[in-house]
Amino acid sequence: MTVDEIDDLLTSAPVGPTKPATVISEGDLATLLDLTPRRVRELRQEGVIPGAGRARYVRDEAVRAYVQWLRSLVTGKAPNLDAEIKAEKLRTERERADKLAAQNAAARRELVPAAEVEGAWSLILRRVRAEMLAVPSRLGTRLPHLSPRDLSEIDLEIRDALGEAADGG
Repeated sequence: MTVDEIDDLLTSAPVGPTKPATVISEGDLATLLDLTPRRVRELRQEGVIPGAGRARYVRDEAVRAYVQWLRSLVTGKAPNLDAEIKAEKLRTERERADKLAAQNAAARRELVPAAEVEGAWSLILRRVRAEMLAVPSRLGTRLPHLSPRDLSEIDLEIRDALGEAADGG
């Protein structure tokens, strides 16, 4: 046998029937890997497990890819895993600190519930409105030279001003 013939044998396709790829569903792969179907979808989206169509996977390729990914986690060679974990821990700690700061501020009454603020302002504004609407009658008793028409004009101006203030204008 010549060198060329040996090379042809080594590079040619195997003789005999080849084993077809086994395509399985997402649920079957989840069961095989002891995961939930949702986690299988997440791993596919993250590029860990290759897909073979909608919710379909080539069993051997998917298992092999998953095992390689697990090995990379164990050996610490997962891409950006440490950075992602640190970022998530930092975000969680900031959220906890913000929550604690808000609770402390509320305990010191530096923060007041919105309903209390709304109620207090509502009371103040009702008092201001009542006092403003009483101005024409008080002026009528203090300034007797004002005619009823003058007092009516003052009343109208006050009501217009209150209406504009209520409309945000």
